[in-house]
Amino acid sequence: MSAGRVVTRDRFVARANGVLVEGHEKCVLAYLMSGRDACHKFLHRVSAGIFSVPHHRIIINAIHDVYDERDEINHITVSNRLNEKGKLAECGGNSGIIDIAISTTSADIAESALECILDDFRERESARIGKELCEGKITATLARSKLDEIYKRVKTGGLTIRSPREILELPRDEHSNWLGDRLLAVAGVLVIAGVAGVGKTRLLLQLLVALILGRSWCGLETRAPGKRCLMVQTENSNHRLQTDLQAVKKWAPQEWALVEEKLRIHTVETDEDALLYLSDPQNALRLESMIRDVNPDILAFDPLRDFAHGDLNSDADMSATVRELARVGRAGNPSRGVIVLHHALTGRAGVAKAFGLERTGFARNSKVLLGWTRGLINVVPGAEDSNDQLVLTCGKNSNGREFAPIAVRLNSDMIYEVDDEFDVENWRQEISAAVKPGGVKPQILCRLLVKDREYDKKDIVALVREETGLGKTRAYQLVEQAQARRILKFNKTIKVYALM
Repeated sequence: MSAGRVVTRDRFVARANGVLVEGHEKCVLAYLMSGRDACHKFLHRVSAGIFSVPHHRIIINAIHDVYDERDEINHITVSNRLNEKGKLAECGGNSGIIDIAISTTSADIAESALECILDDFRERESARIGKELCEGKITATLARSKLDEIYKRVKTGGLTIRSPREILELPRDEHSNWLGDRLLAVAGVLVIAGVAGVGKTRLLLQLLVALILGRSWCGLETRAPGKRCLMVQTENSNHRLQTDLQAVKKWAPQEWALVEEKLRIHTVETDEDALLYLSDPQNALRLESMIRDVNPDILAFDPLRDFAHGDLNSDADMSATVRELARVGRAGNPSRGVIVLHHALTGRAGVAKAFGLERTGFARNSKVLLGWTRGLINVVPGAEDSNDQLVLTCGKNSNGREFAPIAVRLNSDMIYEVDDEFDVENWRQEISAAVKPGGVKPQILCRLLVKDREYDKKDIVALVREETGLGKTRAYQLVEQAQARRILKFNKTIKVYALM
């Protein structure tokens, strides 16, 4: 009898606390939906991760989207954004959003509610850390560090502030660095960018195996032996994966049992396997379920485009994509390392952005992406007619020193290895000279035009601009010069150009 009352009381208290927290979250959401002024003051302190109610996390992400797009923020614009993402019904429809928006609130009330939310968040995180420690997933030192971080957060937005002495006395986890000089580390994000077909997937697969085995990868040291890895890819058939895995198995035959144990790969065998856009809430749930089940230490997405939350050329949609990718990717483990493969700019002008002052702009829509990732590796072809020769450059390394450009070549066993004979500096100079305004000669068109093929003037200009990065006027001038020097011949009847 007594035991029954205790259980009933515990359930009642838990339910009461849940209702209280839900009310606090509604209060904060209502204040944010009162207009852009409220968001200016408050939104930077509120993230989806601190909320406990699932659909409240979806709503706050929608508010972030509307704010990023510089639209007016109210229940209508937020509802419209949720509807575009296919999540309005999940959040209670228009009536559910209106119910939240009309809640009585003010800046002071929202401030008090946010403090309660943060307190609840700290309690949940503490319980999670304690569970990880008991299950042996983290060390006692790392658990103390995480708990210390939670409880030392100041009352303004949950941001952490420390004195120099406290920072110097923090325990250093020497095992948190997994690649190079912290290009990829615990809870870090690494983006590998390259044009389509350059060999990013093969590089990624070899990187994951190198991490598991503690081997060097393309001249960069790895320090994650025995870590569990999951590769979620949508582009490659099982036949292609078999070819790459056979090559890697030949590379590490004695250690293959460990790779077999620690590596898992998502394969494309049905339409559902290929269509994983995060704009569909069901895809997010399926991905989250799979990631929780495998529970990898390192998770890779290939390519970012197929997990997009809208148009990746849009800053707002790219922001929404990386937020959702981080949420789904870290489900069950906030310390998980994430690797993302992403497409990059094409042509000589694009390649020139892989190094030098523009090296951070090689990946498409780099502005938003760079704010999220800690490390960026640019992958570019080292030859015009083959992807067997590649050059890896460092676009960003927030937590360590950038590595110098590395030339690699695909050997006869289909494994990338460092090519010490490749002259990287000469390659850089050739690329830079080719895209330098005024330095392009009409002969470049000979390399652009496919034998026995004809182009109209507009098509040739587009090819020249993509290859060189020149303006439209200069590109037209080059075509005319090529015709005058008899590099190109012009057919007046059908108005097309071809090689002489």
